[in-house]
Amino acid sequence: MNQAESAMPKQLALVTAITTVVLIAIGNVVSATGSGMGCGDDWPDCHGAWIPQFYNHTVVIEFGHRVVAALVSVMTLALLVIVIRRRSRELVGPAVAPTVAAAVLLVA
Repeated sequence: MNQAESAMPKQLALVTAITTVVLIAIGNVVSATGSGMGCGDDWPDCHGAWIPQFYNHTVVIEFGHRVVAALVSVMTLALLVIVIRRRSRELVGPAVAPTVAAAVLLVA
């Protein structure tokens, strides 16, 4: 394994953590602005469309939160796959993969 391959999981973990903090901040904006129903009762679409018409700020805020949440989910699953594939190598300890898997299940 070359140096770039060994750094990739660490970089992905850092980007995932930062994006998760952004998601939490956007969640606070959703709560503070009352935008939780910006997409109506529809999920996973928004007012019956996968990409809604952005006619007011509540739709923009709620849909943005959903997009960032989907991005965090994809990055977390990618990180889980990488950790599981490499758990026997010196890059991560053998206890990390089950811990990450448990965290993913807890969040989901």
